[in-house]
Amino acid sequence: MDASTTVHEPRLQGMGKVEFIAMMATLMALNALAIDMMLPGLQEIGASSVSKMRTIGSM
Repeated sequence: MDASTTVHEPRLQGMGKVEFIAMMATLMALNALAIDMMLPGLQEIGASSVSKMRTIGSM
């Protein structure tokens, strides 16, 4: 093979700075949304956990 017929494989490019920042912002927003979705049921979740702990403690 001579120099005029060499085939160069395309190099994979990593994620750019802008794409990384956008992805991290999206993940943080999704985490905040998940927490906000749990807030209305937080008292019920806490009461359920306490009652389960009392049941396990009485064994």
